[in-house]
Amino acid sequence: MKDLMKESLVATTMVLIITFCISFIPFKFEFAKPIRQGFLGFDIYDLYYSGKHLENSKRDSNIILVQVADKRNAIADQIRIIEKYTPAVIGIDAVFKEQRDSLENIKLLHEISQYGNIILASELDMNSSLDQPAFTHNFFEDNDHHYHFGYTNIQGNQFAVARNYLPFLKAGDSIYPAFTSVIAERFAPEKFNELKRRNRKWEIINYTGNLENYTSLSKEELLYSDGSNQLRDILTGKIVLVGYFDKQVPLIMEDFHFSPLNEQVAGKSFPDMYGIVIHANILSMILSGEYASETSEFVSYLLAGIITFLFLYSILLQHKKRKHPVHIWLLFQQFLIILLILYLFLQVFDCFHVKVPLLPIMIALALCVELLDIYKMIAVRLHKKYMYKTIFK
Repeated sequence: MKDLMKESLVATTMVLIITFCISFIPFKFEFAKPIRQGFLGFDIYDLYYSGKHLENSKRDSNIILVQVADKRNAIADQIRIIEKYTPAVIGIDAVFKEQRDSLENIKLLHEISQYGNIILASELDMNSSLDQPAFTHNFFEDNDHHYHFGYTNIQGNQFAVARNYLPFLKAGDSIYPAFTSVIAERFAPEKFNELKRRNRKWEIINYTGNLENYTSLSKEELLYSDGSNQLRDILTGKIVLVGYFDKQVPLIMEDFHFSPLNEQVAGKSFPDMYGIVIHANILSMILSGEYASETSEFVSYLLAGIITFLFLYSILLQHKKRKHPVHIWLLFQQFLIILLILYLFLQVFDCFHVKVPLLPIMIALALCVELLDIYKMIAVRLHKKYMYKTIFK
């Protein structure tokens, strides 16, 4: 029994070392783009978000989405209409970078400047130094005119799945809040303080649904509803997010991202969620307080070691009893254990919203049977040369 535990421990150590080395393989090159979008773009926890329970989830009545108009004078009219119904906050998910028609600019600036509940967007240059972060502001923001703003960046590039976001950027002695953090501070200060107390560099976005899970108004619906006086019950005291989206096909491709709710779980081929809807999901998470957490890589490797050790111990026990168990039977056991582990960790996430990085565990389990054969050859050689005690002698 002691020899079995020793050999299981040695074999597990070898598996973990190989697993750790694999983690250093670079996937940032152009040739690896299909791998990054396909295999590495898949996360087993996406199965939780693609579940049928999302179809019956309740709408978040605190958040209203409004499709942004095409021209700045029309956006000014949208702001005027929305403000008539006294929303708590208006978040405009658009950056007005360059000056265009001066009359349109004057009208837009007039509407933005006369209300104190408007939150503007900026873009953070993710490649800039964290000591001196660079922002792309609206053209009308300068040292003499300060507006409430937050950066709207979502983690990753156009091929990445939006699973995490940066709630605050700490640079030197300064802290810069995200677009959703500024809105939450205005709408629910106690929820904003809870977000700050968590003190997480990255937050997992605990999605509640796509566009259909929020009350949304197209450009035309906003104008029509204003004329029929239907907006008071919809907008009063609410968070109104104004940004790019379209409820009709063909969809506009601006600010379109991959999300875990994508119908195609692996190898996602087409973006499925607008940036404004991602911001809405983040706000829903902050307001509900239903955060998701992720354990460290150390915990993942520790669990990988424990699970692999127990599996290899059972295999070595079979070797000792049967001498040479059928290889296909070992592979079948391996397959069943991987499915069981995935199911158990999905249940943990469902119950406690705790996410364990599964890649080290999956790699270790996938390699352990084949690596055990390599260990067997090494153990036999060591036995012949140094009288190393092994059940394979």
